[in-house]
Amino acid sequence: MVPLFSESIQPIENAIDDVFEILASGARSSASISSMPFRNASHGDIVEAWLDLAFGILREARDTFNAQWWHEI
Repeated sequence: MVPLFSESIQPIENAIDDVFEILASGARSSASISSMPFRNASHGDIVEAWLDLAFGILREARDTFNAQWWHEI
């Protein structure tokens, strides 16, 4: 619920993109996930964390009045 630091926006966007690709492909048990820090987290926990980050980025776009970024997200 706090504004994001500008230097943390790109790493967060990268993380949500990477995790989305894994979740969308259904590769929960693949090698791509075994090297990630959340490999022992439940699927529900990963989705919940992804949503928190994604909505944080979406809120940042809204708070900075960046309509183009909002629509891209």
